[in-house]
Amino acid sequence: MRRLLFALLAALAAAGLAASRGAAQASSARAGAPAAPADTAVWSLLSGAYTAAQARRGEAAFQENCGGCHTPVEFTGYGFQRGWAGRTVRDLFELVRSLMPFDRPGSLPRQVYADILAFLFERNGYPAGERELPADSAGLARVRIEALPEK
Repeated sequence: MRRLLFALLAALAAAGLAASRGAAQASSARAGAPAAPADTAVWSLLSGAYTAAQARRGEAAFQENCGGCHTPVEFTGYGFQRGWAGRTVRDLFELVRSLMPFDRPGSLPRQVYADILAFLFERNGYPAGERELPADSAGLARVRIEALPEK
């Protein structure tokens, strides 16, 4: 089952990379456009899109709801970052929500899914910030996943 999940994640990541390249080109064409209002602004995970407290809640929720089948290391590292780079957090959120937990997909509150993602982002080395990762679809769509700079 894990292999199926990983194959699905890889396929979605590849599709997302192609789509994000087109979006990046369109974004470059609008570089001179005025900034979007704050409530519709898009920001990066690199700018701190979750709080440390949210990541702690997410760690507990991961252990309770995911730990029986998964370890956090399965969702960290170069492959995760590069595979999801250019996509929105909403893309990842909706994939996870539609597939997990395996025996009852979509059964957790939206906030719990957001907290779990905050934990995984922390494990990937994304910085915490002063605002929580939102749980609503519109808010999640405004947060971009970007690969961390290479060290």
